[in-house]
Amino acid sequence: MDGEIAAVARYAIALPDRGARIGSVYTRASFRKRGIASALVGSLARHLFEGGQQWVSLLADNANSTSTELYQRLGFTPSFRSASVSFVSH
Repeated sequence: MDGEIAAVARYAIALPDRGARIGSVYTRASFRKRGIASALVGSLARHLFEGGQQWVSLLADNANSTSTELYQRLGFTPSFRSASVSFVSH
């Protein structure tokens, strides 16, 4: 499995706020339950803080208890809830 991408995460920097938002965290099914996402998000958050960001946030789907529990173990805390609304043309 050398050279295979096991997991990805993206981030965006908010200027002038000096903050960052982590998003699009994904671990391939064959690599799950190995602590890879935890290590990736934890390392990314640490890198962002060490780079001078004042805050780091992420969006999590409350229906995905695996990810929300992971983020809480890393120290993220819920700050608000949002809803997704789609409009469909008929």
